[in-house]
Amino acid sequence: MHPSRKSAFPKPKFEVWKFAKYSSALQIFQIFGSFVSLVLIGLVGSQFAPTYAALLTCVFAIIGSSVFLLCDVFNINETEPDEWVFWESVFISSFSFLFTINTLTMLYSSIRWNNTAWWLATVVCALVTVSFLLSLLHVMKNQTKGHITVKQEENVVRFNTRMNRRRI
Repeated sequence: MHPSRKSAFPKPKFEVWKFAKYSSALQIFQIFGSFVSLVLIGLVGSQFAPTYAALLTCVFAIIGSSVFLLCDVFNINETEPDEWVFWESVFISSFSFLFTINTLTMLYSSIRWNNTAWWLATVVCALVTVSFLLSLLHVMKNQTKGHITVKQEENVVRFNTRMNRRRI
């Protein structure tokens, strides 16, 4: 790239104030809630296959939420906003579903074996599920009102079909 040309997107830089945003607060809650769920589920030490899936979901939620939080704070999501919004919406929607399954699994385990740690894990998983759903609403709102819909018309590929052909 020629040095005199400027990039269309800003370079990544660390901005501390982004920790105070609504979306960052939800991501921080997702990290801590997933960690607390991981500890509470792990305390029981049950050899029940769905609890292993819940543990893995918590680990991947911690990693994914941390990555998206750091990308937001370091302004990396501004470099290619279309791709970041897409991948963030995929992550958030899939973990909304997975934490709904975790909540139901912990509810079943709590009722079945009446363990206090699992009751607490049920409550924390439910709160993390709500956090993921709020994040999903926030991302979808940004996706419909933000950069993507404004620029989308310019990037549409039009195929040469009968309906799109112009008569000369």
